[in-house]
Amino acid sequence: MLKRFRHGRWWVGAGAIFLLAFSVLLTPGVASAASTPVTGGGSSFAFPEIQQWIADEPSLPVNYADSSSEVGRFSYAAGALQYGASDLPYTANDGNAETQAQTQHPFVYVPISAAGLAFAFNVEINGTPVTGLNLTQQDVCQIFTGAINNWDQLAGTPGDEALAGVNQPITVVTRSDGAGESYVLSQYCLAVDPTDWATFRTYVLGNEAAEGAAGWAGDADLAAGLPIENWPPVLEGGDAAVQENGAAADVNAVENPNNGFSIGYMAAPYAITARLPMASVENAAGDFLQPNATSVQDALAYAEANSLGTFDLNFTGSDPNAYFPATYSYVIAPTTTNAPTSAGADATLAQFLCYAVGAGQNQAASLLYAPLSQQVTAISVNAIEQIPGAPPASSCGTTTPPAQLPEFPYPALALIPPVAALGVAFWWRRRGSYAQH
Repeated sequence: MLKRFRHGRWWVGAGAIFLLAFSVLLTPGVASAASTPVTGGGSSFAFPEIQQWIADEPSLPVNYADSSSEVGRFSYAAGALQYGASDLPYTANDGNAETQAQTQHPFVYVPISAAGLAFAFNVEINGTPVTGLNLTQQDVCQIFTGAINNWDQLAGTPGDEALAGVNQPITVVTRSDGAGESYVLSQYCLAVDPTDWATFRTYVLGNEAAEGAAGWAGDADLAAGLPIENWPPVLEGGDAAVQENGAAADVNAVENPNNGFSIGYMAAPYAITARLPMASVENAAGDFLQPNATSVQDALAYAEANSLGTFDLNFTGSDPNAYFPATYSYVIAPTTTNAPTSAGADATLAQFLCYAVGAGQNQAASLLYAPLSQQVTAISVNAIEQIPGAPPASSCGTTTPPAQLPEFPYPALALIPPVAALGVAFWWRRRGSYAQH
C-alpha cells in the first residue's frame, strides 16, 4: 500500500522500496551461510563512499539504493528499509517519523562519511572553459537565492576579474527532492549570510502561489527560520532555478551544454568524478579554498558532537586551511531485531559499518571524502556497539591512516582519463583558484 509522506510527495511503498534497493548495487560476492543480506538507502551525499565499501567487502551482502536523506529517514521509520542514511537527523519538520522510528525500530546514528559541499560550474568565455572561480560566502548565498543572477556580477570578487563583461544569466541548478545538500547549504547561509537568507525567506513566503505552481510543496522549516531540505524553485526576483531529483541528475544538469553558464551544489566526490571544476570558497580567514580531504577535516574540527550522536556544524571557524561548507553523513542503524531487521541482518550491517569507519577510511581521500578523525571514529564505534550482533569494539573501526592525505585540484584532472580520476593522488593543495580562460 502506498504511503504518503510530507510535502505532498508520494513515495513507493515498502515492497517497492525493497525491490528498488535489491536492484541497485547488489553485492558482487556470494554471501556466506552465516551472512544475512541487509538492505538500506537514502543519502546521495555518502553514496560514492558506501558504493566503494560494498565493492571492498563482497563477502558481506550489503545493499544500498541512493536517493535522498529525506527518503532514508522516512523509509527507515516506515520499516521499508533495514537501515537508512541521512546527512541530518530527524527534525521537527519530519512530523511523527522520528517517534515512529524510535517506537517501532529503535536506532542510533553512526557517523560514516565527511565531505565538502562543492559548487560545481560550467562556464565558457569565448568558447574556452573557465576552470577557476572564486566565491565569497555572500556570493554563494546570493547565487542560490537569486540576489546575484548574472556572471558579470561576480567580477568584483578577487580572482574573478575575467568575468567582467560576461553578460550571461546564471543558470542555477538546485535539488527538487528532500536533499541533505540543500539542508547544509541553507544552514551555511543562515550562519554566514543571514541578511540575504532572510530576504530570500521573505520572498518565498510571500510568493507561495508561484512557488507551488512551479512544483514546490513547501517546507515548514522555512517559516520557522530553520534550515530546509526542499529548495524553492523560484528564486528572488522571479528567476526559476533548474531543479533536479537526485545527485546524478544534478550533475547532469550542470554538465548539460543546453543549460549554459550553470552552477550547482553537490558533494565534492560527484564533481570530481564528472570532472567538473569546483569553485574555491572564501572562509572566515579570507582564504579561497577547494574542498579536499585536508580542508574538510580542518573545517569539521569545529563541529561539536551532540546528545543525538550527530554533530552541530560550525561554518565560521578561523582556520585559514578550512573549507566551508562541509558536513557529515550518518547511517540510521537499528538497535533491536524488530522487523524488517533481524539478528542476522543487523550483524551484517554492524560488521560492514566496522569496516566503513575503520579500514574503509583509508580510501576516503582518494574519493574526495575526509577520513574520520579518531574522536569521530570513537563515536561511530560506540554507536555500532549498540547494533545487535556487533563485533567487539576492540576489532571495530581499526585502521592505519595514510601519513599524508592526497588532494585533488581540478586543473590536473583534465590530464586524467575519467576512469582513473578517482584512483590517482595529487600532492598539491590548491588555494586561491583564479579564473582562467
